[in-house]
Amino acid sequence: MPSSSRAAGAAATGAGDTTVTCTVTDSGGLTDSGSFTIRVTDTVAPVLSGVPSDLNLTTTDPAGAPMTWTWPTATDVVDAQPTAGCNRPPSGWTAPVGDSTVTCTGTDATGNVATEDLLWQLERDGVETGVAGGGAAQRAVN
Repeated sequence: MPSSSRAAGAAATGAGDTTVTCTVTDSGGLTDSGSFTIRVTDTVAPVLSGVPSDLNLTTTDPAGAPMTWTWPTATDVVDAQPTAGCNRPPSGWTAPVGDSTVTCTGTDATGNVATEDLLWQLERDGVETGVAGGGAAQRAVN
């Protein structure tokens, strides 16, 4: 009866090489075996979740407005712990009056990267300084 097995310690899933050895034994007790390598290459970027929306904010403070938000998370089909983050701190960052582009990325162990940009527009005293992206939410910040 034919049989096959993975090399000892080889992962059942994930990127990398796995050697598979197949052995066959006939009814007379003669055996033969052969091996081959399966290479799994991760080419898919992680998926970002919880990325903040574009915002159109208003403030009375000429210095800007403090921002508090939560960084997104990333999931990946191969890497159990991809990294996620943005180019602005999630808490305590003071957005200046005008437009601020925030870039969020997720990166897996293979180096695949997912990127999302969002635009935060901060107006002072109701004077428009630019145009926010689609789906912008309106709220006042003092």
